[in-house]
Amino acid sequence: MKIMFLVLLWLAVTFLTMLSLYRFVPPETQYAMAEYFGFYGDERVMDFVLYCFFAIAISVASASTFCAFLLLRK
Repeated sequence: MKIMFLVLLWLAVTFLTMLSLYRFVPPETQYAMAEYFGFYGDERVMDFVLYCFFAIAISVASASTFCAFLLLRK
């Protein structure tokens, strides 16, 4: 049961983090960030932003799941 809770927590945090990043980071900033790293063209910019946001979401979700695991272990 604890493992299922941790898996669902990880999925929920990943989804909510991705949703929050796309909602609060305006497209102008996304394009500027991609162009700063040398990615031009709509498709390449969108791929770059997706990969960056997904990496951030995975990091946040993994850290929060690890903290929840430590709390549930005791």
